[in-house]
Amino acid sequence: MSRARAFTATGEPNLTTAKTIVVKIYNEGKTCNRRELFWLIKRLPDMKNTYAWMVMHNLLHERPRSSDTPSQKREIVVELTEAGQQFIDRLEGRKVDPSAALPPVAYAVDRQLYAKLAVTAIMNDQKPEDELTRLLAEYTENLDPVLFGIAKKKKPELFF
Repeated sequence: MSRARAFTATGEPNLTTAKTIVVKIYNEGKTCNRRELFWLIKRLPDMKNTYAWMVMHNLLHERPRSSDTPSQKREIVVELTEAGQQFIDRLEGRKVDPSAALPPVAYAVDRQLYAKLAVTAIMNDQKPEDELTRLLAEYTENLDPVLFGIAKKKKPELFF
């Protein structure tokens, strides 16, 4: 009997692996059998953590194909969520609504931290998004524009 694999979503995902996972799901017709997907992507770098990161950030959704079969024999299918589609569109440089999804680097930020910021802002009668913008602006006000331009060229995945 096989045991379930433990996945942990630690740190930044491997963006090449993330794109490959999505391409495999697309090739299977928007949903993919999880077992077959893992067989196709098992040799990708940092596959386990990247896949777990994508599930944790609601970019991929896992669901049983049918609820009629016993749980041990139930086939699990993987599908791309709307947030996942926008994430991949950003990685591939397609034009997307900038308010619809965050750039990939933002998905690596701990959601608990966002929640604490939101609670603090609301306690002070402020909007959470305004407080976040203020903090980020304050933190980056001394950033050299030349360095920012270099970062856009060298690390495009931080922006789209």
